[in-house]
Amino acid sequence: MTLSVLSKVVQNVDVPIASPIALQLAEALRPLFDKESSYVQLLSIHFFRDVMGFVAEAGKKPLEPHVQQSLFPLLYHLHDENQRVAEACQETLLQATTFLKMRKLAWLLKRQQTWEVGECLLTEPSSRADEYLLQSLL
Repeated sequence: MTLSVLSKVVQNVDVPIASPIALQLAEALRPLFDKESSYVQLLSIHFFRDVMGFVAEAGKKPLEPHVQQSLFPLLYHLHDENQRVAEACQETLLQATTFLKMRKLAWLLKRQQTWEVGECLLTEPSSRADEYLLQSLL
């Protein structure tokens, strides 16, 4: 219920989210992507997308590592058995690739070429392959 209330507050306030708050929210939301409750998953994924959209311009740079770390967890849920969770992940991944200025990944996602998205993430020049592999083991 807290996720639902916070999400509504963020959407209804015309003030951008301050950087420290956005960082705390991003850190707290990412582990919720993997909760058993699909309702919690859905709310956390939507709220994470909202945080990326409403963060103040000055707070975008510090938020980038958190968005980068969310790519693989979101990618895993693109084929979730709950269709609403899968769709939320698709939308959030598209927002994340825009946020991170990853045009090639956005293009692949729009064409629903998820296998190539994973390969692209692992082969990028600034690849975090070790981090992604650790995330996949967890």
